[in-house]
Amino acid sequence: MIKIGHISDVSTDYDENWLVVRSLRAVPPHAIQEPRLSPSRLLLYKYLDAKSEGKFNGEWFQQVYVRAFLSELFSDRANMELMDRLYRDSFTKNILLACFCADEALCHRSILAGLLAGVGARIECDAGYLKYYRMFQDMVSGRGA
Repeated sequence: MIKIGHISDVSTDYDENWLVVRSLRAVPPHAIQEPRLSPSRLLLYKYLDAKSEGKFNGEWFQQVYVRAFLSELFSDRANMELMDRLYRDSFTKNILLACFCADEALCHRSILAGLLAGVGARIECDAGYLKYYRMFQDMVSGRGA
């Protein structure tokens, strides 16, 4: 089962703790860092700029960030292989997906959770995150262009 959490949730209660962050000063014990499942530096800086300019909110997240993150995530086969690994491991391991963001709903973790839930992974998350799986399907089919 996969759980979405904060970096402070890292513990030995999980078989694996995946920190889906771009950079860390030090990886905590019992954790692995997986930057491929985090936003690119460009998208991270775009988010930080929006936040510092007071533009970051739910609307900006939905209209700008989500589409950009989905495009980045699926532009590289290695990223898709990691998502496939998470899907498969969700049936045999307890996994924490964590980063620094306080609000999961306005974080790339919610997008990852929605994609994993959409393909049937065992994941504990808000059912509303499935919208990201549908959005990805629309992007792939050309309906969301």
